[in-house]
Amino acid sequence: MQWKNTTTAYGKGIQALHWIMAILIIALCVIAEIMLDMPKGEEKWALYDLHKSLGVLAFLLIIVRFPWRWFSIIPSALGKAWQNKAAHIVHITLYVLMFLLPVSGLIMSWSGGHDVEFLGLFTLPNLIIKNEIIHEIGEAIHHLGGLALYILVAGHIAAAFYHHLILRDSVLKRMFIST
Repeated sequence: MQWKNTTTAYGKGIQALHWIMAILIIALCVIAEIMLDMPKGEEKWALYDLHKSLGVLAFLLIIVRFPWRWFSIIPSALGKAWQNKAAHIVHITLYVLMFLLPVSGLIMSWSGGHDVEFLGLFTLPNLIIKNEIIHEIGEAIHHLGGLALYILVAGHIAAAFYHHLILRDSVLKRMFIST
């Protein structure tokens, strides 16, 4: 089993982090869409707490994933120069958003006067006093970042399937099979 990346494939470690983050991000998006449409009440606040906990988990995983990704060999690009440049920009932007969204969520919660618990196990120390302006800034960043994430994830998935179904290259396969 190949844990490290090679010039032809991603290692099992980064593959695992990729798919765990993908599932986590999808769960966060689904929970966000559900909780926003719910009436105020215990069920809605329970979903908010779950969303925050999963956001903290995503933040912890991206802290692990950043150095692993940036200090590892990256498999050789397979597309045309403009496609490779676009893919690079999308990947960097996805990493920025995977960092920015949990941070803006924490800022939004803390500045709104709300605690952030992690799976009911412990409460994160509140690093920001209640402040409406900071809360609104955090909320705007979280909302706009979420919209950007939706668009980029859709493009990322579409590009993977384009490579797999149209170009018939190994871009998608190398995120599943290490050689």
